[in-house]
Amino acid sequence: IMYNEGISNVGSLIDIALEKGVLEKRGSWLSFKGNQLAQGRDAAKEALKADENLYKEIEEATLAAMNAAEALEMVNRSRETGTLLVEGFKWRYDPQHRAAFELLASGRIGAVRSVHGAFSAPLAGRAGADNWRFDPARGGGSLYDTASYLVHFARAAMNGDPISVMAVTPDATEGGAELSAAMILEFDEGRVALLQSSYTQAYHQSVKVIGTEGYLRYVIPFDSRSSRDAEFVTTPPLAARIDIHGNDFSLETLEFLPCNQFEAQLTAVFDVLRTGEQVPASGEFAVGSMATLDALRTSIASGRKVAL
Repeated sequence: IMYNEGISNVGSLIDIALEKGVLEKRGSWLSFKGNQLAQGRDAAKEALKADENLYKEIEEATLAAMNAAEALEMVNRSRETGTLLVEGFKWRYDPQHRAAFELLASGRIGAVRSVHGAFSAPLAGRAGADNWRFDPARGGGSLYDTASYLVHFARAAMNGDPISVMAVTPDATEGGAELSAAMILEFDEGRVALLQSSYTQAYHQSVKVIGTEGYLRYVIPFDSRSSRDAEFVTTPPLAARIDIHGNDFSLETLEFLPCNQFEAQLTAVFDVLRTGEQVPASGEFAVGSMATLDALRTSIASGRKVAL
């Protein structure tokens, strides 16, 4: 925290880049890719402030050094120690998702061909400027927050990883965190996921899984909490619903009572520890999601499609 400046994004980036080995320090000199950057931390901050392209290059390299690599490191460590590692997605333990994935596995809607999803909350203008969501050096931005739900869901519904991704962001904070992201995930056999996340749009969450024989439409797929302190909103608990549409224009609706997803996740983890079964949101699965998110951020920075 700097006097008259607040939290220094540049300083935070330098510290994390040094920790991740993106920047090297020999004596008082800091180097990037073998080239001397500046002598001393303060001089390095001024150098990055003066060169926006260099700042973005170091930021991109630092973000890439985090996330997927760290997720894999956690998985490897959990295997070495025999520790259960679970991705913190409580929504995967909601009864609606168990029912929906059983439907997908049964072939009820045929072969899955596409996933359409959106998840947004109007945090911009509501959460404080020092909120981590607006600081890319701390993993902020809609991409690593609301979009991560969509990416996880798309990979699970497609039962695989994308082969390439493309993303754009229509707006960003001064610090560089994406307030919104529009994403295309290309899977094998011509399958595709079209996803959008945002901090500037109205409260909205929906997912549609389209197959060759019908489609599923989720209402309230992710967050059914009745209180969201960060967004300054309190509502009654939200009930979930899945609509199952067939090619013959049939419609079946499955309704689910409001679920405490935290309790559901904790119960499932206890059951896994007792039985040894696999959790639906394992650490191993998270590595693929993080690699996809890293590629999406690279696509936003470069303006190009990124192969995985």
